[in-house]
Amino acid sequence: MKPFLYIFLIFLLTSVCAQPKIINKDYKDFPYALLDGRNVAMYVDLPLARKAGEGGTAAANMMLDLFSHERAFRFGQTWMIKSQLERLVNGIDISNISRLDEIELIVLSRALTDLGIVYHHLGLFKKSERVTLQAADLRIKGLGQSHLATISTYNNLGALYRDMGKYAESVKLLKKAVEELGKLGMQESMEYAVALNNLSTLHFMLGQTEEAKSKSDQSIAIADRQTGDKSKDFLSFLLNSAIINQSLENYSVAESLLLQIKEIKENRFGKKSSQYARALVNLAGLYMETNRIDEVEPLLATAHEIYMDFYGRNHPTTAYIISLYGIYYYQIGNYSLSIQWLEDAKSLQTYLLGKFHAEYVTTLETLAQSYWKSNQTAKAKDVFEELNASLMDQVVNYFPVMSEEDQMKFWDRSRSTLMVFYSFVLDNHRAYPELVSTMLNMHLATKGLILSESQKIRKSIIGNSSEELRDKYLSWLDQKEQFAQYSAMPKKLVIQMGVNLYRMGKRIEKMEFELREESMLFQQSYDTVAIGKEAIQSKLSEGESLLEVIRIERVNGNHPVAYAAIVLKADDPQPKLVNIENGEHLETTYFGYYKNAIRLKLKDTISYIKYWEPIAPHLTGSKRVYISNDGIYNQINPNTLQRKSDEYLLNELSIVQISGGKQLLKDEQPSTKNDVLLLGNPSFGPGYDALPGTAVEIDLIENLVKENELKPITIRAEMAQEDVLKRQVDNPKVLHISTHGYFLPDESHQKKVVVGERLDKVQVHPLLRSGLVLSNPKRKPQDFMTPISGEDGLLTAYEVMNFQLEETDLVILSACETGLGDVKAGEGVFGLQRSFQVAGAGAIINSLWKVDDTATQLLMTNFYKEWLATGDMRTSFNMAQQKVRKDYPHPYYWGAFVLIN
Repeated sequence: MKPFLYIFLIFLLTSVCAQPKIINKDYKDFPYALLDGRNVAMYVDLPLARKAGEGGTAAANMMLDLFSHERAFRFGQTWMIKSQLERLVNGIDISNISRLDEIELIVLSRALTDLGIVYHHLGLFKKSERVTLQAADLRIKGLGQSHLATISTYNNLGALYRDMGKYAESVKLLKKAVEELGKLGMQESMEYAVALNNLSTLHFMLGQTEEAKSKSDQSIAIADRQTGDKSKDFLSFLLNSAIINQSLENYSVAESLLLQIKEIKENRFGKKSSQYARALVNLAGLYMETNRIDEVEPLLATAHEIYMDFYGRNHPTTAYIISLYGIYYYQIGNYSLSIQWLEDAKSLQTYLLGKFHAEYVTTLETLAQSYWKSNQTAKAKDVFEELNASLMDQVVNYFPVMSEEDQMKFWDRSRSTLMVFYSFVLDNHRAYPELVSTMLNMHLATKGLILSESQKIRKSIIGNSSEELRDKYLSWLDQKEQFAQYSAMPKKLVIQMGVNLYRMGKRIEKMEFELREESMLFQQSYDTVAIGKEAIQSKLSEGESLLEVIRIERVNGNHPVAYAAIVLKADDPQPKLVNIENGEHLETTYFGYYKNAIRLKLKDTISYIKYWEPIAPHLTGSKRVYISNDGIYNQINPNTLQRKSDEYLLNELSIVQISGGKQLLKDEQPSTKNDVLLLGNPSFGPGYDALPGTAVEIDLIENLVKENELKPITIRAEMAQEDVLKRQVDNPKVLHISTHGYFLPDESHQKKVVVGERLDKVQVHPLLRSGLVLSNPKRKPQDFMTPISGEDGLLTAYEVMNFQLEETDLVILSACETGLGDVKAGEGVFGLQRSFQVAGAGAIINSLWKVDDTATQLLMTNFYKEWLATGDMRTSFNMAQQKVRKDYPHPYYWGAFVLIN
């Protein structure tokens, strides 16, 4: 386990500020809180501050006092000046600011600001917030929102909120400080460097390492030009750079920087200073991560002694090193000492930081594992419950306001915490059956989080917003697609095309924040967290079960991957858990066997044994099973699994595939629309096999639709073009596309060279690697990196997200491999299926392998006959598969297609 676990990703919009005022040049410098790793320092231009104190006025005399305090703070005399500043601030009367001139306002608010930074440094966060908000109120009312004094307050409050765990507020304020300083043309100032540095540390905590490195490098370059590499402030910038390089596994660079910082701080501040202790702690963290364990404890012991002398016990920095001690003992296998230190850290962090903070979550996770490793499972169980609650609190409070990219990063980190808990459940559910309910509730609440949020923002904008906001949303989707395409291209080619990816990305990010705020999503709580097994059970009838399949990256197990199958019935007091430990074999050897048996049309009873037999006993008495798949189970059609008796599951169970257990709680009414949009038999041209069967399929369905008093809109042959389809898609009741589909896995690009750059070094978005081929394609799917103007005849999954399908009951993708994509544990398949869901579609029929043209035609026409006659989509699909099976017994013919939701 790495010693630093950062879990939060939160973004808010930067609000618009008023125009800046002109200020007295002698008072233009204001104290800036400077985040130094996980601590706070103060940046202020001391010579300028001294100059501002000249003149003999009351304001000037107070300025001289403040200069003296600021100088003392920067030389470590924090406690001495705390009481002096408190006396000074308590004597300030701010009840009538209208009588104060600009200089008096600046000086009075500066006293509050100084005290806020001192409180922040001492870990007195609530006191710091109170006086800093007073300074902000004084400056905004008296000086305006874009005054330099006010901008420094944005920075200071943003830095404070970072350490309080209020990351949403922090990012808003720090971005505002950077933006307003930029408007004043101060991009080369130390103030700008400090604000950039602080924003860099926040990006790092939010998991945006590349963004953090970019801002860190920029701040170091500015500081070097302004002050040189020997200033105290420059060392703070270097420390943040070292931490970022460590996270990027540039360990030699990080160590070189940390040793340089340690030497300078030792010479400048001495071996008893908090500055020196800070250097030791960061070195200890690096050595823990690189398994240089023998070098860790002496560093921690010295730093702990210094912090106890300097800060005392009740300080966040002391709590941090106590937690780090516990993590160290966990790493070397001394679990009793690990528990002792981590329990101490937990009690301190609960009081000092609160249960949202990243450091508190890291402490809990390691503490739970320490109890688990030492066989104290009851205590481990209690800590895991606290850990789960903290994780869900983060989801409730922060997830709805993140961009989709940040949600992905957040959940990648948070899932690792869940995997630890899920592994614990696998090992201990027999002793504590209630753990299975907790695990199910967590999975119900978190599966498909990102898809759910994408659907929520679209529904909020498309369904209830102005035309202007809808157009802005669609423009945002277009620009996201362009950005993904450019990102997949070699950098040299992008530069030659005159595209600035950084600016483009920033523009898209800003648009997304604006969309979220304007669509009122900030005011909405995350409503699916409260979902539990009882709500699901209320929707299950007798003879029905929910089967949740969960892929688990195993901790403390004999296999790296396991699968948990949780079965829930209406009357079960506790759900049943099936532990399928050999998950890596299911994903490789056995899945390869399944695919080959399908492709070669062989009899296959092995796949039933491996994928279903362990689950079957717990489904006894069930006639209908709602299955929510994860991992490799997304790539298997359970209806095709064959028992030794030669019976398929198709004949034994009514299997309903859903995207998540939450789907059972939706009560969506059928669309009132009566149009059916049909596309088939495109004119591909050279390089593609013609699909004459799709022409027959479309003609038959068109006639069936007419007979049932629905309105068919048919696009055939030459007219089946990309731009024609995009114009026609406007919430049809049914969208049926019969053509070639494609999915390009990552490995298909490896070792290719384009313009001197290997494609396997370029991250290609999965929604660009899956799509549908329409008339007159200008290129092959694998050539998607070649720039083409206009429509190219390939409808990518990315483009599908622009479709209007909120009133569409069913999308049928009668094409090959339309159900494939990148499988992301806990989120499903990133491909066409996901894009049609984001676009608002209800149910989706797609395919898992290349399909037989004639059998597909037969399946689709039989399905429409039954569905249009009965209105029962699920039963009609099952009956259509049964009819095809009579003529084509092997599942290769009838099992490729699956109906989702």
